Amino acid sequence: MLKISENEKRLIQSYILLPLMRMALERDKKIIKLTNTKFKDQYINVLNNTIHQISCDLKQVKDEIFNQQIRMHRKNWLEYEAYIRGYKVNIHYHKSIAGDWIYDRIRKYLH
Repeated sequence: MLKISENEKRLIQSYILLPLMRMALERDKKIIKLTNTKFKDQYINVLNNTIHQISCDLKQVKDEIFNQQIRMHRKNWLEYEAYIRGYKVNIHYHKSIAGDWIYDRIRKYLH
């Protein structure tokens, strides 16, 4: 059985969950645009900056995955096949675990 390094786990996790974070923030941005809040422009600016930072981080993750010759194949939203050093590894995140990770990461981006 293939032993995945901690760095590979981190890369795979980020590869799967960062796009979901970005989608969530983009959806929130659309909702905020429709509201009548006093500081709407500031909220949207914060969201745009966070979305940009997530996009930059995702590009770095994709570059690292490419450099380490890891190939990812998506089966559904939270289930992927990863090909690492010639071995196929099935990766599946439970919705609640993914949600907790996303919540914690977004909190770090916003602080």
